[in-house]
Amino acid sequence: MQLRFSLHSSTRIAAVVAATSLVGWVFYLQFSHHNLSHTNEALNARCRDDSSDPSLVVDACTQLMLAESASTKRTVSLTLKRAWANKRGGKFERALADVDVAMVLEPENPLPWVFRAYINDAMGFDDEVQSDIAHARKLAPEDPDTLVRIARFNFKRGNLESSLRDYRELLNKKPYEKNASQYVIAILFKLEKYDIANEQLQRHLALWPNDYSAHRTLGLLHLHHTKDMKKAISAFSTVGDLQPDEIGRFLFPAMVYFESGDVRKGQDLIAKIGQQMFSEAVSNTGLPKQLLGKLNRNAASESNDELVFRAIGFALAGQKELAKASFDEYLEFGGGQAATLLDNIIDSAEVDVDHSRSPHSHEHLDLKIDLFINNLAHIWSFENMKNLL
Repeated sequence: MQLRFSLHSSTRIAAVVAATSLVGWVFYLQFSHHNLSHTNEALNARCRDDSSDPSLVVDACTQLMLAESASTKRTVSLTLKRAWANKRGGKFERALADVDVAMVLEPENPLPWVFRAYINDAMGFDDEVQSDIAHARKLAPEDPDTLVRIARFNFKRGNLESSLRDYRELLNKKPYEKNASQYVIAILFKLEKYDIANEQLQRHLALWPNDYSAHRTLGLLHLHHTKDMKKAISAFSTVGDLQPDEIGRFLFPAMVYFESGDVRKGQDLIAKIGQQMFSEAVSNTGLPKQLLGKLNRNAASESNDELVFRAIGFALAGQKELAKASFDEYLEFGGGQAATLLDNIIDSAEVDVDHSRSPHSHEHLDLKIDLFINNLAHIWSFENMKNLL
């Protein structure tokens, strides 16, 4: 009986031990899979990250390629991501080797040829670039995704006419491709083909009537190029409806009044910008909060404080003399504290000046004010329109 008990107990113990071990193994596998899943997520995120150190991206993509039993498509994707990281790191031969692998795995895929074009472009091999792009077109002449990649490549290279042709071809295939339409407009501005840009803007707004940036661009085009102030006001009114802030509601109409010679109306609208921005500063919201930071707002009277923002409004409207006069008036009434505040506001805008002089010197602050005004006036200028989209 004792023996049987011992044997029975031993059997039960063995069973319990075995069961416990099995459960432990299952938990181990689940935990390992959980950790592996998190590890793969981190590696995938790193492999896709164009802002990380290229060598870290290469390592992440390589680890994924070694750890996975991936499909051909997945392997090609990882290989091209590694190629791009090698290209960013200046390891062009390794990048080309990765692209070659992708081409062998998927010989009918146009994407490796586009990647190859980028790499050869970085190496300065223009003939190879043209051949690569031609191969990509040949493999997928009707593929919109390939057209987009080639169009972007030509745009980045500065081949604006080629990029324009590609984007127009894409729009013929996919008329509702908003990004392509925006690129067409941007390229036409860069090429200074403003009348054609106007036509494209009309087509664009017919499809996307709530695109306030397109209405803004149309208004600036009429303001600076066609000189049709009625159409400019109409476009800017739509901007104000779609983007009801002080810039959308007051600045652009003010620019029209200044351009039309009605300085008084322009000044009235800029004064409203000053009041609005000052109000936001007091309530610690919006852009003025970033400008004022933790400075004591009591550096000058409230009416004088508004002059700072009114001056900024004049500068944004391209009225440099009025902006300078407002800044001078602010300094005259505010004294040393106002000068300190204004100096900090301009520094927050990262105006590049020679800091070898004392930051509190009158000449130095005058120089900073002039540069600040010029920088603000450039934002909505005709010369900068090609960079607004």
